[in-house]
Amino acid sequence: MQKYEPKNKEIFRKNAYALRKKLFANRSEHMDASLKIQSHILNSMQYQKCDFLCVYASVNGEVSTDYIIKESFKNNKKILFPRCHTTEKGIMDYALCQNKNDLQQGLYNI
Repeated sequence: MQKYEPKNKEIFRKNAYALRKKLFANRSEHMDASLKIQSHILNSMQYQKCDFLCVYASVNGEVSTDYIIKESFKNNKKILFPRCHTTEKGIMDYALCQNKNDLQQGLYNI
C-alpha cells in the first residue's frame, strides 16, 4: 500500500485536471457527456428509490451535476453536499440542502 503524501495528492490533482481539460476541450461535447451521465443517474432505480442523495457541485470542468441537483430539488429529495472544514485541513463532512437557497459558496470558492 502506497503511503499517503500531500505532494502525491497535488500531482494527482494536476494530472486529473489536465486530462479532464483535454477530454472536455469542446464545451458542447462536455455538456452532452454530462447530460448523458446525469440522465443515466436520474433514470436509475437507486435514484428513484432514494430519499437522500450525496452530490457535488461541479467546478473546473468536472462532469456537471446541475441537472441532477435541479431535478432532486424538484422531486423533494434531500441533498447532501460535501463540505470542507474551515478549521481542520483535510476534513470534510456533508451539508444538508433542501432547496437551492440553502447553497452557499464555501471554502476554495466551491
